[in-house]
Amino acid sequence: LRRRPGMMSLLRSHLHAFVPEDDKFSLWFKYFAASFVEMGSEEDGGCQAQAEEKEAELRAVVDLEKRPLRRQEVQQLGVNLPAMKLLVKLAPNEAIGLFGFEILSKEPSFASRLTEHDMSFKIRELDERKDDQWPLFRRIIAEVEPDRGLRLAIRVLRHSQEEQDLQLLKTAFHQVDRFTRSQTCLRTELGQYNRKLWSKLGRRIQEEVIDPVTCNTNMSPIVSRFDANAMRENRPTRWE
Repeated sequence: LRRRPGMMSLLRSHLHAFVPEDDKFSLWFKYFAASFVEMGSEEDGGCQAQAEEKEAELRAVVDLEKRPLRRQEVQQLGVNLPAMKLLVKLAPNEAIGLFGFEILSKEPSFASRLTEHDMSFKIRELDERKDDQWPLFRRIIAEVEPDRGLRLAIRVLRHSQEEQDLQLLKTAFHQVDRFTRSQTCLRTELGQYNRKLWSKLGRRIQEEVIDPVTCNTNMSPIVSRFDANAMRENRPTRWE
């Protein structure tokens, strides 16, 4: 019936005429929960057009500026992945916390639509200390801009100490601009946080991650090697 022309207008008129004011929203949200099920995945094609259609239908009924969706309503409407992604747009304060981790697990590229604050404070399930989440973090790092990828790579390497995360750190550090590198002291970020990590990987981080770019930005290899020796002796370095 939802696909019949004029069904929305007919339903709206009947709700207005026969349903008490307090019950209208609960009935509308039941309608939209059923309607959102129809949205297919992006692989099915037409997902964006469907999402825009559903958004327009919902906004025609609810003024989201005056009456934001409530947490219970967001939970009710999050019937599938396309619906969850739409709700992140319509009710980010509630939907990111409710659905963010599930969306990222199924679609890591969605991280590019979220802020660092969203990922760090609203999606509480996302935790680089859990080794079963390291593969997810690696996929997210590949999807975000280099400066965010660098910060995520640092967070993961602190705990994993794995080769592939060292390589992710190297790639991200080399991709960011010179200013970002100058503001990122890897010895502080990694060594002071985890001295065992620095004992294990510090020399490689200096020689493979830091030296190639510092030597290419008006720092001589002799100075870079001096700093590497200072780091191994736990003394301040010139690039700090």
